[in-house]
Amino acid sequence: MWNMLKKYRLSVFMFVMYSLMLGYSELVVLSNPIPNPAQLVKFRAQVLNADEKRPGIVIRRLDGKEERIYFAEDLHGIVAGASRFSALTDEQRQSLKGCWSDIYGKKVDWAFPSLFFVWQIDCPRIDISYEKIKSHYMIGVEFSRWGFPILALVLFGITVGAFFKERRGV
Repeated sequence: MWNMLKKYRLSVFMFVMYSLMLGYSELVVLSNPIPNPAQLVKFRAQVLNADEKRPGIVIRRLDGKEERIYFAEDLHGIVAGASRFSALTDEQRQSLKGCWSDIYGKKVDWAFPSLFFVWQIDCPRIDISYEKIKSHYMIGVEFSRWGFPILALVLFGITVGAFFKERRGV
């Protein structure tokens, strides 16, 4: 057994790393189902920036603390660092800036670094409803049902290719 692990260490390493990456991502997704509105935490904050390029919004809480929180997005994309919330127009993003809002959201369990998902924003200039964010979230989830398994198969294929390359001694 140990000889096999030594001989095919690159393949074993790749398999373990891909398994950890995909397994962690799936753990985060499965442990964070869509919350119902009663489960959301409400707080008041000023929206400082709503940027499309970097997902989420920068807020200032009543105690003066600034932080970045995220619109609810497909977690596979966020874990991979490839997420952006595109359900708002540029005009809506501009309307959010400087607005004192009631923000409803939930901390994402098992996420590292810590994430807080916004599921609703009530701002005097613009309201972003729970239903709008939820429907956008569901689009990402539907895509991940197909995209994530395809990614796993591609990574498995790369690992098998590395195994055969090691087996030939190249």
